[in-house]
Amino acid sequence: LVNQIEGRASKIWFPDTLLTLPEGGTVREPTYREDAIVDYMAPGQHVGSRISFSNRGSVAYRNLTLCDIIDRTAFDPGQNFRAELDTQGLNPRVQYGVRAAGPSFASTDSAIGPLLRDNSGLGSSEYAQDTCAGPGITWHDTVAQAEAAGGLTYVRGSLDSLPGGKSAYLHIYGIQLRKTWAESITVQTPGTQLRQKGAEIAEGSVIRNRAVVHADNVDAATL
Repeated sequence: LVNQIEGRASKIWFPDTLLTLPEGGTVREPTYREDAIVDYMAPGQHVGSRISFSNRGSVAYRNLTLCDIIDRTAFDPGQNFRAELDTQGLNPRVQYGVRAAGPSFASTDSAIGPLLRDNSGLGSSEYAQDTCAGPGITWHDTVAQAEAAGGLTYVRGSLDSLPGGKSAYLHIYGIQLRKTWAESITVQTPGTQLRQKGAEIAEGSVIRNRAVVHADNVDAATL
């Protein structure tokens, strides 16, 4: 018998069904049969984000965090914005993080399309390298507190322990795609591009969708 630590993490956009399409809701991509995933949306529409983590081993993950990093050049907290952590782990809680440097990053990455096969790799941009940790982040218990403190960038679900055979899901609702870029940001991959503050978010823009999962008792490569 082996006492083994093993887990699986994933992140998707899912339809925000709290709003109808005319009100700014979204619908699932019909080609996906196993899950409700959103690949395409228009400015003004709302989408949800789901980070999933499943403990497939026999060792509990200690101080587990699931953190969504929102690109605030493209997205705003919209109608019904909120987060929920659904888990059988111990002491679940949700917090909202504010960057000392401001809600937006200086650089990001993109891809030739929204599908997994179009992935351009992690990249070396500021957004891609962010770890959702460090002294430059102040955490708040409510969306209102974080927005008043400068604007939220991070949504973090934390729990003290996730036992073997259990899962955790961080759901974020009401993420709204802007009509224009909120700040200028440099796209590094797959080709260099400047997204100019105030310019319309053009049809066909591929926006990086990043999350980080961390636990105290396992390194990032193993996790």
